[in-house]
Amino acid sequence: MSPVDQALRPVLQGAVAARQRQANERNIDLTLEVDPLLHCRVDADRLRHAVDNLLDNALRLTPPGGAIAVVADPADGGVLIEVTDDGPGFPPAFLPHAGEPFRRTDDARSDGAGGSGLGLAIVRAVAQAHGGSATVANHDPKGALVAVRLPS
Repeated sequence: MSPVDQALRPVLQGAVAARQRQANERNIDLTLEVDPLLHCRVDADRLRHAVDNLLDNALRLTPPGGAIAVVADPADGGVLIEVTDDGPGFPPAFLPHAGEPFRRTDDARSDGAGGSGLGLAIVRAVAQAHGGSATVANHDPKGALVAVRLPS
C-alpha cells in the first residue's frame, strides 16, 4: 500500500461519476458532499475500490426514486466517509457479522440475486490497512449507513 496525502474529492467523485448513469436510469438521486480542501493520507486506488463496493451495494438495494449519499467530513483528527442509502437496511442479526468475508444479508439468496459477500469485507480491510475502521448500521428512518474512519 502506498498512501499519499491527497484531496479526497477526486477519489470519491470518480466513484460517484462511474455510477451516475446507472443511478439516473433507476431515478436514484446519487450525491456527493465533500470539501475540495479535505485531505487525507490514503492509497487512492484502494480507497476507490472500497467506495466502489459501497456504491454497488447501495445501487443494488436502493429502490427506484430513492437516494444514495456519499459524505466526507473531518472527524476526530481524521476523516469520516459515510455512504447512506434508502434501501431496506441490514437485518439486525447481520450487523454483528458485517464485514466478515462471504457473509451476506440473506444467505438464502441465489448467487445471481446479490453479491458474493466480499464487498463489506473489502471495505473493512481497506479501512484497517489505512489504520482506520469501518462500521455498519441502519440509517434512520430507513436504509443502510456504512462509515469509514481514516486517520489524517
